[in-house]
Amino acid sequence: MSMGVIYVAIGSKYVTEALNSASSLKDKVPGLDVTIFSDESVKAQCIDKCIVIESSKNGYLDKIVGMSKSPYEFTLYLDCDTYICDDFSELFTLLKKYDIGAAEAEIRAGSNLLGEVYNYQEIKDIDGQFVFPIYNSGVILYKKSPQVDQFFADWLTLAERQMQEKGVAYGDQPAFQTTLHKSNLREVILTPEYNCRFIFPVCVSGRVKILHGRHLDIKTVAKEINSRISTRIFHPRWGLIPDEKVQLITKVLSK
Repeated sequence: MSMGVIYVAIGSKYVTEALNSASSLKDKVPGLDVTIFSDESVKAQCIDKCIVIESSKNGYLDKIVGMSKSPYEFTLYLDCDTYICDDFSELFTLLKKYDIGAAEAEIRAGSNLLGEVYNYQEIKDIDGQFVFPIYNSGVILYKKSPQVDQFFADWLTLAERQMQEKGVAYGDQPAFQTTLHKSNLREVILTPEYNCRFIFPVCVSGRVKILHGRHLDIKTVAKEINSRISTRIFHPRWGLIPDEKVQLITKVLSK
């Protein structure tokens, strides 16, 4: 099966970010093919192929279009602001059983970018069924199939409609979740080690393979968060909190 990683980078800022991410990828997984979708021709040692697309002037929609055009049978989509800490190629074996995979979103309750208060535990579909889980769409694993092609088409349509109604800041994740919920795709939840949103407090266990977020010294973050593999908490302000420093308060109730 052909497999590879894709980036969708519209504009020089995101192209630069994508190249930095791809460089870290090639350092850790040198044999893996990398394709970048962009509104400009991109040539770099860390990029195997560039596919030029016309931008819709909406980065969220361009992202979905690029993902739908992946040249691989097994694809890992990465946001431009990712950094590869270690070989993650084991993820592709999941696609022998599943159609699509993503990690749970770090923001699942509270206020979104529009100031709208929401709670994922109260989100239901038109039949009153609980919609679960809420995914982060910055790292998505998927296979090529007619069913997945239809998913991308439906995701694009719904995302465009939602952003027309609510504004671009609404993003693509609500439409991703709703579309996936309505589909019959076999989905798998990825752990935080494969989409570590270290800009928020996060609990990880084992080696973090993919960091997701912007930092002026991302290599130092990678070194610290992987300084041990036991269960630990990483806080964006305080750094690594190892398991032996996490105190659990317990109550013993007498009968």
